[in-house]
Amino acid sequence: MKPIVMKRKKTPMQILSFFVALIMLITSVSGATLAIANKGVDSKVNKTSAEDLTPVTNPDKNDEEMFVVRSTFYDYYCDSEVSGAQNTTPGKINEAVYGTDAGSDNSFSKFNHVLLKEYGYGTTKDYEITNGVRYPLYLGLFFGDQNYEQSGYMYKKNDKNVVNLKNNFWLGSNTSQMGGGRLGLHSEVSSATQGLVDDKLTLADGTVSADGNLTQAAGNEILPYFNESFLTKTTHENSTLPLAGVTKNVSFPFTTEVDSNGVTQYAFDSAHDTVRFNSKGKLDYLGKDKSQVNDQMNEADRGAYKPGFFPYNNSSDSSASSLNYGFGMKLEIPFYMTADGKIKGEDMEFNFSGDDDVWVFIDGHLALDIGGGHSVVSGSLNLADLTSYVSAVKDNEVAFSERDYWYIKDDINTDVVKPLSSELKASLADTSKVHTLTMFYMERGKVESNLKVNFNLAAANNLAVTNKIDYSGINEAFVDDTKDVGSKDIFNYLVRSEDMKKEDAPSLKDGESVNYASQFTDNDTMFVNEAELADKNRILSELYTTSWDLNDPNNKLSEGDGYSAADKRVEEEDHFMFANKDGEGSPNITVNYLNRVSVGDVIINKQVRDLRGNADNDEEFKFLVKFSNVFGGTSKEAVYKGNYYIYNSNGQIEEKTTDDGFIKLKADEYIRIANVPVQTKYKVEEVLKDGGQYNLVEVSKIDGKDYNSSDMTAEGSVVQSANDAYANGYKFINELPATATPEPTKEPTPEPTKEPTPEPTKEPTPEPTDIPAPAKTPEPTEAPTPDPTEAPTPEPTKEPAPEPTEAPTPEPTKEPTPEPTEAPTPEPTQVPTPLPTIEPTEAPTPEPTQVPTKAPTATPEPVEVPTQAPPAAVVKVTPTPKPTKEPVVIKEEVPAAPPTVKPAVTSNPKTGDTTSITFWIISIIISAGAVILTGYDMFGRKKEK
Repeated sequence: MKPIVMKRKKTPMQILSFFVALIMLITSVSGATLAIANKGVDSKVNKTSAEDLTPVTNPDKNDEEMFVVRSTFYDYYCDSEVSGAQNTTPGKINEAVYGTDAGSDNSFSKFNHVLLKEYGYGTTKDYEITNGVRYPLYLGLFFGDQNYEQSGYMYKKNDKNVVNLKNNFWLGSNTSQMGGGRLGLHSEVSSATQGLVDDKLTLADGTVSADGNLTQAAGNEILPYFNESFLTKTTHENSTLPLAGVTKNVSFPFTTEVDSNGVTQYAFDSAHDTVRFNSKGKLDYLGKDKSQVNDQMNEADRGAYKPGFFPYNNSSDSSASSLNYGFGMKLEIPFYMTADGKIKGEDMEFNFSGDDDVWVFIDGHLALDIGGGHSVVSGSLNLADLTSYVSAVKDNEVAFSERDYWYIKDDINTDVVKPLSSELKASLADTSKVHTLTMFYMERGKVESNLKVNFNLAAANNLAVTNKIDYSGINEAFVDDTKDVGSKDIFNYLVRSEDMKKEDAPSLKDGESVNYASQFTDNDTMFVNEAELADKNRILSELYTTSWDLNDPNNKLSEGDGYSAADKRVEEEDHFMFANKDGEGSPNITVNYLNRVSVGDVIINKQVRDLRGNADNDEEFKFLVKFSNVFGGTSKEAVYKGNYYIYNSNGQIEEKTTDDGFIKLKADEYIRIANVPVQTKYKVEEVLKDGGQYNLVEVSKIDGKDYNSSDMTAEGSVVQSANDAYANGYKFINELPATATPEPTKEPTPEPTKEPTPEPTKEPTPEPTDIPAPAKTPEPTEAPTPDPTEAPTPEPTKEPAPEPTEAPTPEPTKEPTPEPTEAPTPEPTQVPTPLPTIEPTEAPTPEPTQVPTKAPTATPEPVEVPTQAPPAAVVKVTPTPKPTKEPVVIKEEVPAAPPTVKPAVTSNPKTGDTTSITFWIISIIISAGAVILTGYDMFGRKKEK
């Protein structure tokens, strides 16, 4: 029969599956596109590294760490980067100085037009000024013979009909105004243009601050070139590319040299030093005269190519049209002032040389103005005489007399010296606070790029206090629960000056630290003390053994260097004291507090009374051990699973493990569960055999302290075994039933001539019912009672004999006395110590450079064990600082200090990394397969019948 081909009916499930697969495919393609786009923009737009600066090493000095300051970089995108952009990824630079059109196009016309429209420099129609800025700044070149189109429709010399020139374009603020050629190459003097920015950095509320914004027009407008929000959120016309990429928290490196006077000089010179951004957005230092990037200029009258400042380029880009001439940089240099502005007799100075615009502020006040487009101009600040110097400055009345005034030759003032403002002088007079020098630098496409900075400012000293919990040495069975509790402990510290004018009470958790910058001033003293735990129910000295060490890489703690550390723990309080004698140097001191968790040993001893007659010396007694509330926490009760040690009557030690909490002991043996965190609750109970011959008659403390146990269990909370090795020790005493007890001996009177009794006041001995001396019972015919001359009485101070009422000497024919040389009677109260090798799980702790001498607490530290004595835990005592008075809050007169440094917060994952792209590609493959299969199921298959 011929098959009948019928149309296959599409079910709702088939239709739904097909469209779900199709949606998945579209989503995957979109995700991959976005991931690829973001991968490129991650290093250029809003790139923010960790809050703390990363070290930069110097390959010329065995990779030693360089002096770094915080910086922010702004990469302004030129026309070719905008034209070649794919979504938010900038294209390649291919224009540099001369551009691509007849060698005279402005390289930043697109950037400038956004400023005109979006920033208020003018409107799209007639470019009328709308924001009150008198002298707007633009990027790129503006030549004297440049066509209107080539200048980006902004400027044409001597053409008053050019709309922007007519309304708001000033050549004086946007060119060097130096004549002789279109680039001013034959100029006699290169000069700065002052007055282009306001003289204060201000916050949004108008407050003057070193963290404020660079502004124009009396604070009405934030200068766009250092305005992160504007640069990254504003896009180019007909593009999704932002105006610039911003990289924050960059470690900018300076080389350091100590001069003949012993003063440290910090320097960077692009003629010799090379830095460049790596693929991770970090600024690498490549060394002196290595991998340099040469400027593009090489005209006959300029000489050969010269190294320049090009942090966004590699040496392979030298002398090419791919050089980046459009970027900005902000450096933030903390320092402190001395009373006379000098260090070891040298004036404190800051020096700059280079191009283009440079504005230097201190504490938010303008200190050095080297603005404008220019070639190399030098300037400096002198903080001893409180003046600024600039090598050459234009006469602004001439420079801005006309909008297109081109050439200035005679109207230039050289070697200009100005006093600092009265507000800045008042700020610098405060020697107790950290001052901040903020330098704004802008390379805006004016042919050259070079930078030279050097200074000898007194680097801000720093005192860091770190807090760490040491969990080493804890019994492994309790580590996790202990860490859970310790992570919640908050440690209160006290940091203050001797005169109490500076005071702080930081609260730190495990792994946290706090920094105090420039708190050391002349003849000042800083105290540091770990006071207490924030939780008043948890006593610091009971829970932790505190030690510390000092990290002083600059060696500023010696007596001759101006800074010293003295430990006044015995005479005064428990604290560190750092004294600044003369204000010199820049110490970077770290006090590392290490709080080691205190531990104790739980010890159980088995004793059996009257081991004679029917006694069995090999009988094993079973115990169940449980723990709860580890380290004072809330952990539930659980059987002990871990290692323990057995000490037999011969002093031998054996390590064993229990997985169910059960432990077995024989008579006269001890068990030790070592290094249990303090305040951990324990419960030990003996499991008696059904029908066994022994009765449990007593549970008491080994050290003789009072203990009542109605249910015959040993329980309590672990305390340190510092002064009492048996603080957590218990004895379980069993005895034979009365029917199995040998003939009792009640108060027999020994013969004084045969066995003298030592004085009980010299060496008291427990009652016989507590810890009887085990005695071997020899046959009467084999060991008759020796004469006193044959068996002298042992010295009472060395080995006291039992009291007559405890161990009387029977008649020779009935109960011979054992010879002392054969079976000496051990003292029940004697406390032997374990061997050091019995604690393999205890990790050694490095000894601190300083240790407390008051309020001692204990850290278990096993020592050698005698071979014939019963065991006990003996610990090494390590002092702990006692808590001091209640910390108080900072007073108003305390200088601003950096905030508490919290553990680094991991940044959000990148959406454009390789892993993300791979995920989306795999997703595309899977979803495409699903579309094919479901589509074939719907449209491709035919049903035969």
